[in-house]
Amino acid sequence: FIVMWIAGEWWWWFAFWLLPLVTWFQLVVRIRSMAEHAATDFSDNELQNVRTTYANPIIRLFLAPYWVNYHLEHHLIMHVPCWRLKKVHSLLLKKGYADRMKVSKNYFDVFKQVIQINERLIGPKQRMLISTKKIDRKSFFIFATLI
Repeated sequence: FIVMWIAGEWWWWFAFWLLPLVTWFQLVVRIRSMAEHAATDFSDNELQNVRTTYANPIIRLFLAPYWVNYHLEHHLIMHVPCWRLKKVHSLLLKKGYADRMKVSKNYFDVFKQVIQINERLIGPKQRMLISTKKIDRKSFFIFATLI
């Protein structure tokens, strides 16, 4: 900030750091967190308790840079450099782990899985109450943390 202020471009810090931090970044972190950990098994099964989500180049640019969409592989072997995670994924598939791994075809698929889990957990009646805004604050908070 100080360097930019001295250079007479103090507003860059707000426009390109602070504003994205409190807006876009919060959304990206929430979506990635859901894609990586939501609607997965609560178990010691390392292939089912986190997820890898396939992403096209545009989604990778805005949502999953540095191959963070290969989250399962990251949890399996944390010391692998990020640019090698896709290779680790390919090796796991070649070794026959595909049917045991938690993998989603895209981020929309993740959202569908999360909604299905929520439907099973809270039921359609509660879902209807939420959609018509006839729910108290505590229940809404619980629902919001599930999404």
